[in-house]
Amino acid sequence: MYNQHPDQYEAPDKDFMIVALDLLSGLAEGLGGSVDQLVARSNIMTLLFQCMQDPMPEVRQSSFALLGDLTKACFPHVKPCIAEFMPILGLNLNPEFISVCNNATWAIGEIAMQMGELLLAVCPYCSLHFLHTHPLPHNHSKMSLTISAFPLPLTLIITHTDHQQPATPMMISLKTV
Repeated sequence: MYNQHPDQYEAPDKDFMIVALDLLSGLAEGLGGSVDQLVARSNIMTLLFQCMQDPMPEVRQSSFALLGDLTKACFPHVKPCIAEFMPILGLNLNPEFISVCNNATWAIGEIAMQMGELLLAVCPYCSLHFLHTHPLPHNHSKMSLTISAFPLPLTLIITHTDHQQPATPMMISLKTV
């Protein structure tokens, strides 16, 4: 509302937003499936969508951590939003903001583990956007190589969902809080 009517509303406190997102993320991670009723009775997915587009990287970082945790804890509430969320996740695969990129990558991996082959309809946008926008330099760091390689484990997760193989340690370790 502030962006639409800055003269009528106070600017949001970004630190408060980050703490709230991190608290919700901790609840989702700690309560697991029990957080389902909280999510069902709230507009958290709408607010999460807005936070994922915030200009402040730290807000986006925390929002992607929350998205990953909600995907693990109560995917049926996340699933209707996937088509809107994936392009935003893809746009945040930018190693300039490494923590944002890590959490976006981790959230994509959690979504991929839940959706399997159904994600193929929206997933190529993310991997192609990253690879096209951020080619790997000759003197790349280990982290940039890990992040740029995310389409490969994602493909493996999608390809092997019928075998119920767990996520690779790399995919799990990308979450940054």
